Amino acid sequence: QPTAEQLRIASMTAVKTDADPEMMKKIKEVSDLTGRSADEAYTALHDCNGDANQAVDLLFEKTNNQVVLICFLINLKNIF
Repeated sequence: QPTAEQLRIASMTAVKTDADPEMMKKIKEVSDLTGRSADEAYTALHDCNGDANQAVDLLFEKTNNQVVLICFLINLKNIF
């Protein structure tokens, strides 16, 4: 999950990406494939130096880590 700071930076730089149709295409592609917001897709693309495949992998990895954590917490709650 992107931090508030990362989302703030993404929203500040969104004006610049509007002028770049290739980046907008990548943002839409990553967002569509992962079900994440455009800001999250942009942040992932930024973190992956514009590589859409790596950005998708990064977002899916973060999702999987969140699911594992949620399952762990549910099991922990059921123990106590």
